[in-house]
Amino acid sequence: MTQNIPFPSLNTPAVLLDLNQLETNIEAIQRAANEAGVKLRPHIKIHSCAEIAKMQIKAGACGIEVGPVEEAEAMAEGGLDDIVVAHPFYGEHKLEILKRLLQKPENKITLVADMIEQAKGYSKVGRAVGRKVPVLLKIDTGVDRYGVLPGEPTLNLAKKLKQLPFIELIGIYTHESGANYSKGIDVAAFEVASIACEMAKMLRGEGIELDVVSVGSSPTYYESCRLFKDGKFTEINEIHPGGRVIGDIVYMMMTEAAAKAQDLGRLQLLAPKLEELATRDDHMAFLAVAHRAQGIAHRLAGEPVEAVARLNQAMDIFTELETGWQIGRTYFEMGEVALSMSDVGRAQGYFNQALASFEAMKAMPDIERTQAALGALN
Repeated sequence: MTQNIPFPSLNTPAVLLDLNQLETNIEAIQRAANEAGVKLRPHIKIHSCAEIAKMQIKAGACGIEVGPVEEAEAMAEGGLDDIVVAHPFYGEHKLEILKRLLQKPENKITLVADMIEQAKGYSKVGRAVGRKVPVLLKIDTGVDRYGVLPGEPTLNLAKKLKQLPFIELIGIYTHESGANYSKGIDVAAFEVASIACEMAKMLRGEGIELDVVSVGSSPTYYESCRLFKDGKFTEINEIHPGGRVIGDIVYMMMTEAAAKAQDLGRLQLLAPKLEELATRDDHMAFLAVAHRAQGIAHRLAGEPVEAVARLNQAMDIFTELETGWQIGRTYFEMGEVALSMSDVGRAQGYFNQALASFEAMKAMPDIERTQAALGALN
């Protein structure tokens, strides 16, 4: 297939952004937060670019969020001054970076903690520079990632944080992640918001004032905003998604991972969104991946007729694009559907076509997998 290279002077790999689409995405995300009545603090991990972060601030974001403290230093050098460091940290090297940040009065740096040892380090730096360090208490919402458990553990750590000098506990921080999504995006958003509000009420009931009650993840973003817009969870006043600004390829990768894992729940969640994005951007390869993923989902759900229809749509696109490896993968899935219908002869035909595609590409793991599938038919 002949390919036209639109920017032949660029060395590869290179990142190309559609600035009009980027601005549209930023505006849409900000509009959802405005309508929900919450502050938007986007995590910059999806782009790690100060200029894009400034676009988000200009659109109405209250500040930004980073992962490690090193990113905070890079963003501050890029002209951003209201930064939440989402990853709790410990150790002299990182505390030295924090000290450099806090020595500049214009920087408003808020840290996250889920252990008293971390907060003691923050306190030490605060004392050294002569200013209080704002801290958010991270609450575990079931993702087993980091955070203190809800209930008494949250209250106990909050009381300890309040006693530390040069530390100002200003709020709580929660995060939805993959472990929350098995029941669906809407359920994940509702459950995490419920935990955040319960903990906010508990702490305020104990006389602990909170300026910030923050939730957020990219997949739940619009569902969370819908809940807040409807008047639910009024304690929550900030949300911190990471994606949504630049996200198509992320959905493609997550969808492919779910297909590889044969994860019906995540396929049903991710594939329709990937199809929506691919259709919007007229991205045929991503659209074919979405069709195939939905075909796999239909097979796993016991719907072979619908699975065949989706896989045929994927095959039509991959054939037009002349993507041999993807053609092979789609033939393999067609074989799996045929097997689910007890049509061994047709399954064998599809697996043989898949094997031919993989052998032409010298795709050894796929060759071995297909040979195993054929061997199991004998």
